[in-house]
Amino acid sequence: MKVMVQAESISKLMQYQLHERVYPSWVFDESTLLIIDANQSAQDFCNYEGNELIGLSITELWKDEDLSDIIHDLEMHSSERSFYGNLKHTKKNGEEVIMRVRATRQLNPKTLWEVHLV
Repeated sequence: MKVMVQAESISKLMQYQLHERVYPSWVFDESTLLIIDANQSAQDFCNYEGNELIGLSITELWKDEDLSDIIHDLEMHSSERSFYGNLKHTKKNGEEVIMRVRATRQLNPKTLWEVHLV
């Protein structure tokens, strides 16, 4: 499974930091837009159980208008390391919420982004 292979590329330190955070955080791969890891707070916030977030595309969580802006920003500013802004997020139960997020490009591999609520 491709998601599992990519998840193995996350460093042990990054995994530890991600899962120790009290605020919702997840990691997605820019090249596939798939979520490859998420902490329990993210699972709870999004109303998903277990590891249901893992393997989902961020297109299933973020509204099209926000997502197209983010993808455009990723393409136009590929050398930048962060994104900060408001996104319309869709929870599993269909509830839409506006959330303030910060996304940070990881150094290795550079296609991974860590996203968390601020």
